Amino acid sequence: MDYGSYVVTRVLIDPALDNMQQQFFEDDPRFVGRLFILQANLLSDDTGPPCKMVRRRWSRQTLATVLKAHSQRRNQAAARPPVPRDYGLPPMPAGRIAIVAYECDDPRDPRTGAIPGNAWAGSVGWALGGGRRAILWADEVILILEPRGSAPPRPSFPCNKAHSVTERTICADPSLANWDRSVAMAYALNLNGGPERLDWTPTDDPDALKAFHRRWLAERDRCGADRECLLSKMYGQVDVLMRRQY
Repeated sequence: MDYGSYVVTRVLIDPALDNMQQQFFEDDPRFVGRLFILQANLLSDDTGPPCKMVRRRWSRQTLATVLKAHSQRRNQAAARPPVPRDYGLPPMPAGRIAIVAYECDDPRDPRTGAIPGNAWAGSVGWALGGGRRAILWADEVILILEPRGSAPPRPSFPCNKAHSVTERTICADPSLANWDRSVAMAYALNLNGGPERLDWTPTDDPDALKAFHRRWLAERDRCGADRECLLSKMYGQVDVLMRRQY
């Protein structure tokens, strides 16, 4: 079974694809720190609506077969199919392993026509050992999930110095604390640049970035103790920063 509560600790990408072919990055702040809950009739993560009518299809396949079927390289006639080491995956037993494919049968939202939890559609998962799991998400990135522990929330700032209602709310909520760290990671990438392997250069206008972020902090703080407001603000800020749309 794959049931449990997990936190995303790594984001692995196919290095053969350039930035024009994929929208996410290695250890992308949009995924690192996200909480995933896998139950019999619930698949949820803190990036969107949950799937409440879950179908799981189990099979035994080699991991190379799974990666070949889902890789974006399949659209490139001359490309070599990916293998696990391309992603930097930990060594796996040779031969076939248990693979679970997720499907969501939730009805469409009558207002939007969207299927809640549909981000799970087509994603596949497998066990890594030691309670860890991997999920190939949206045919694009591999998320490494660790079991969620009992450690207290740890945002980007010391909770013993939290002075506002918003900061105290973030310190009391693991999901909000993780999103706060993601905002800090995305901000630092834009301000200072990233490791060479990410090919992420710092902004040409750090003063404009700092002013933009100060305005956002003021907007965030107006949420007070409203959890959904804070989630929305932080999700949006991470996305804007990673798209460099400030």
